Amino acid sequence: MKHWLIYGIAVVAIVMLGWLPFPISDVGELQPLEVLYVYQQEDGKFCLCSDTGDRGAGGTLEEAFQDLRAGAKGEVFLDTADYVLLSPGMEKQAAGLWQQLRPGCQVCQVSGEPDLEQTAKFLSAHEPGLTLLQLLLGQNSLPILQVEEGEMRLVQP
Repeated sequence: MKHWLIYGIAVVAIVMLGWLPFPISDVGELQPLEVLYVYQQEDGKFCLCSDTGDRGAGGTLEEAFQDLRAGAKGEVFLDTADYVLLSPGMEKQAAGLWQQLRPGCQVCQVSGEPDLEQTAKFLSAHEPGLTLLQLLLGQNSLPILQVEEGEMRLVQP
């Protein structure tokens, strides 16, 4: 019984003094995103846009993710990303996404300019069916989300 009391006091002291071995985040500051749009500008910079309105850009995908985190109003929470939209030709960069996102994220190529909030609703009703892991393993073809004049259509190859 005495050991539990000492253990409890030690835990309270560690929490109170801020000596935890991992960072603590205020839940109110988390920015959980559902959709991440990845594209490359003409100047070669990689760009990321999320349905939360956060954006990031950089010479590499890693730099773009760092910029996304640095510019966010709170802490960007990438573990909640369900969908990744890739512009044409970006499927070659899937390995860079693998390091940042869950392997179960569903992936599709986008044709046109997506409204990310509307895209999240559309994709939750019409699942692309290809995960980031399957894309990396080359198991399936990349579905295409066609966006024309605000209307969306998912085309399975």
